[in-house]
This record gives sequence, structure tokens and C-alpha cells, in this order.
Amino acid sequence: SLVTGAHTAKFGVDANILKSRSTFDPGSNGIYTFNSLNDYLARKPFQYQQFAGTGTVESTTNQIAFYLQDEWRLRPGLTLSPGLRYEMAFTPDYADPTVAGNRFPLATEIPDALDLVAPRLGLSWDPTGGGRTVLRAAGGIFYNAPHVPIYEQAVRANGGNPELSSEVVITTAGNPNAVADAFSRFGVDLLGAPLGGLPSFTSEQLDQIIAPENRIGSTVQFVDPDFRLPRAAHLRVAVEHQVAKGVQATLDYTTIKTTRIARVRNINLEAPVPDATGRPVYTSARPYGPKYGFVNMTESSARSRYQGLTAGLNINRSLYVLDLYYTFSGTKSEDDLERPVNAIAYNDAFDLASEYTWSNIDQRHQFTGNALVYLPYEFQLATTFRLNSGRPYTASAGTDLNKDGVQRDRPVIDGVVVGRNTYRNTSFSEVNLRVQRGFRAVGRSRMVLSLELFNVFNANNVELGSANMVYGAGTVLQNGSIVAQAPPATFGELKNAQGGYFESNVLRTSPFQAQLGVRFQF
Repeated sequence: SLVTGAHTAKFGVDANILKSRSTFDPGSNGIYTFNSLNDYLARKPFQYQQFAGTGTVESTTNQIAFYLQDEWRLRPGLTLSPGLRYEMAFTPDYADPTVAGNRFPLATEIPDALDLVAPRLGLSWDPTGGGRTVLRAAGGIFYNAPHVPIYEQAVRANGGNPELSSEVVITTAGNPNAVADAFSRFGVDLLGAPLGGLPSFTSEQLDQIIAPENRIGSTVQFVDPDFRLPRAAHLRVAVEHQVAKGVQATLDYTTIKTTRIARVRNINLEAPVPDATGRPVYTSARPYGPKYGFVNMTESSARSRYQGLTAGLNINRSLYVLDLYYTFSGTKSEDDLERPVNAIAYNDAFDLASEYTWSNIDQRHQFTGNALVYLPYEFQLATTFRLNSGRPYTASAGTDLNKDGVQRDRPVIDGVVVGRNTYRNTSFSEVNLRVQRGFRAVGRSRMVLSLELFNVFNANNVELGSANMVYGAGTVLQNGSIVAQAPPATFGELKNAQGGYFESNVLRTSPFQAQLGVRFQF
């Protein structure tokens, strides 16, 4: 730190060395996915996957940053705070392949992040000089820290190190009997297997399947050689005004625009062709098949935008304290998997721009507050409350209709695929109360008795679960004619015909509760 005249500056270095060890081996006994109960009874899976290998990866990530920050008091009531931060992140790289022929050809390198230049600037200004009004503004560039599991998954599952990870995924998109055929190669009859004991491949059979000359349908994971860490541009402007003694009003606008957000995309697809209903369908041969099934590339191509305006009122009186805040905001995004590892969230790999819409966490209206009231006879009454509007959700088709191997399809209505997050879930409200009184006990000690009431009005705060977000195909082709199908009666519904809640719903808060407390202070 350096303090001189009108400047208070600080500069320094941050260094972080992160060593980690992770094990990720899902589905080592095999995972069957069926589109319906009838398919299950007929032993006709939509997909089969099985994992082999230790799944264990050890890695080291090094981060170093240099920063400079100054607080420059230009004159009374006006302060500028410029700053600059430069960061570097040295990420793990692929291990030497033990089976070079299995490594996916584009898994060449995992780039380090050496371009993280982050300027910042802050302003605090009292335009009248009377100390009752303050204008604040701040802006800057910020970068996300490396999410180590992304790199570790690429090191583990790029195909070149089967001793770490080998995953076979067999889908029936092009061949309805693909799974049964794979087992029949080893003399295993899937169609005749008992439902309670469906087969899985032995280690020896998996070794044969993943051998370079036999490899079929294997899933690989790699990091785009042009991958960059997410970058966010922040801007905040706020005004604070003292309305009267002990009464302050604030108005705050904040916007955050984030680019280079990580997401996973399967690149083992040719461009889809719309069918008669308007749904894009992947019917072409896979460019990297049949050796590879899913080729999941982690790329930095998604974006998001938050804008929010918050009005606040703070009152501090001798008999009570009150804080009230209302926020009107909007959050849009292309991908809401904040830290993807190998999950796919889009509907169509060749139409990612249409994914940009309201985010899963978007809440247009938020009203919060708290109060503390000093009552006679040393009683105190406190309350907190929160009221939020509903968050959006996506209507699901429930099955893989576009044949890309992922059950993320959305219904088609009037020839158009329904957009992501076009429906709204239920709102949220909760009010809590606390009453307490202190008593003098022995000597200087005190005893405090309290009564706390949670969710005073017993608001249900039940959100739709995923099962009630299934709309179905919407429009289908039957006997050469386009037919519009209505969604199931449960779509968008919280309760069944008898008035009871569906068990698939999500409870966001507890019902009304009361709690008595005794606290002894000494």
C-alpha cells in the first residue's frame, strides 16, 4: 500500500496452486434408457451406456494475478477509484495417450488463459456538497476462475487413455436393434433376458468394443482448442439520498453482460433436415461414426445478460428500523448449466442462437424487507418477508424426436419448435415473525425468551416438477397427415383431479412452523 497526498494506492500479486484428485465413473454396471414402459417390457432400449476404467485423474491448476488499485480524492465529495488486474491461468493438459488410435483427433491441447486483462473504475460524487446525496458508479471486466472438472473430464475421457475412462454409448436412433445387436456379438440374447437382470458387458467384452479396430459408439469429451474463460462486463449506477433524518432512499441499476460461457456441444452430427411437422431431424450418418458416438466438445460460445433496477427505503427511528427493497429485473441466457462437464442442454445443435431467452433463474419482480420494532415492556418484534414472481420453465417433448441421441427435444406447434423457457412457474411468498423479551437474571446475566413463527401465512410455495413439464410432441405425422396433439392433462398442473399435489412437484419452503427459545447470556 502507498498513501500520498490525494492517493491511496495498493498493488500486489495473487498466486494459487490447486492440486486435485477426482474419480468419475458413472454407469460401470451399465445404464439402460427406455422411452416408455412398453419399450421396457419389450427390452427395446432407446440407449445403452457403460463405463470402464478407473475414472481417476490427478491435475494441477496454477493461477497468478497482478493488480493495481488507486483511490484518488480529486476534491471533497468526488473520488475516483481506477484499477487494473491481469490474470493468468495455467490449466491441466492431456496425458500421453496409451492407445493413440482411440484419442479423438481434435483433442490436441487444452489452452492456458493468458489474456485476462481486467480494468475497473469506480466513482463516488456528492453533487451538492451537503452530504445528503451521493452518486455512485462502477464498471469493470471480470473473469471466471477455471472450473477444474471441465479439464479433468477432458483428460479422462478424450479416448486416448482407456485405463482412465472408456464409455460405450449405443443409441437406436439409426438402428432400432443396435443395442441387441451389440450384445448378440458376444452370444447374449437381450430380448430373452429377464427384466430384473438385463445384461451388461464384461470387462473383456468392453476391451474388445473399445479396441481401435472394433471401437463403436464411444463417447469422448474434449476441450475446444480455442476455449476461453468466461468474461463478464459489469456496470452499476446508483444514487443515495437522505430524505430526512434517519430516512434514506436508494435507486440502483445494475447490468452484467457475460460472454464466453462454457457449454457442451455434440459435434458428431450433420445438419438436420426438417420433417413434415417442421421439426429438424438428424437422419444423416455421423461424421465421426461409427467409431465415436457422442463427441462432446466443451466450448466457450454461450452468453447471458442481467439487468436489474432496485429501489430501496431505509428508515432508522428510535422505536423501529425498516428496510424495504423492490427489484425489477430480467435475466437472459443461452445455457443455464453454470458449470457444465458433459451435460447437453440445447434442443438443436445447429440452432444454438434460438436458445437465448429468459434464464432458468429469471424473476421479474422481487420484493423483500425486514423490520425491527421496539415495543413497551422491553418487547421486540422483528419480521422478514420475501415475495418473488415465478421462474420460467421449458415444455419438454419427453422423448428423442429429432434423433440426436439426447432427450432434450421440445414440442412443435404450428410448424415451429416451442422456445426454451416459454412458460412460467408459480410465485413465492414467505413472511416470518419473531417476538422476544429479555429479563435480568442473576448478577449481570440476562435471559431472553423468544417466539419465532416461520411462513406465518402458510404459503404453499410449490413449484412444478419435471414430470409436469412434459408437453409431448405437439405436432406429429400420422398416416401421412399432420396431427396436432394436445398436451397431457398434467402439463403445467400442480394438483391432480382430486385436489392433491403431484409428488413430482418441488417444495420451495417449509409449512408454517413455530419455535420457542430460551437464551441465557452471561
